[in-house]
Amino acid sequence: MAGKGGKRSTSWKPGQSGNALGTRKGVKDVKELARKYTVDSIETLHDIMMNPDSPPSARVAAANSLLDRGHGKVPQPITGEGGEGAVKVKVSLSGKSAN
Repeated sequence: MAGKGGKRSTSWKPGQSGNALGTRKGVKDVKELARKYTVDSIETLHDIMMNPDSPPSARVAAANSLLDRGHGKVPQPITGEGGEGAVKVKVSLSGKSAN
C-alpha cells in the first residue's frame, strides 16, 4: 500500500518478508506445551472409548480420534460435478483464460 508521495507505508522492501523468522515463538511454546500432554490425552481417549458408561457418541469420537492420530485421516477424494470424474481446474496467470 502506498503512503505519502507514492512511497510504501511499511518498512519492508519489496520482496522482503514481514515474518522472515517464520512462526512466532508464542505459537511454538503453545505447541510444545500441548505435546507434553500427548500421553495423557491418548490415555483419556482410550478410557472414554472403553468405558461402557460413556455416551456412544463420545466413545465413537474417541475411537476416531485415536485412529486418526495412529493411522492418519482417510483421504477424501475430489470429484467433479455429480460426484463422478476428475475435477477440472483452469488457471489464469495473466487474466486470460487458460485451456
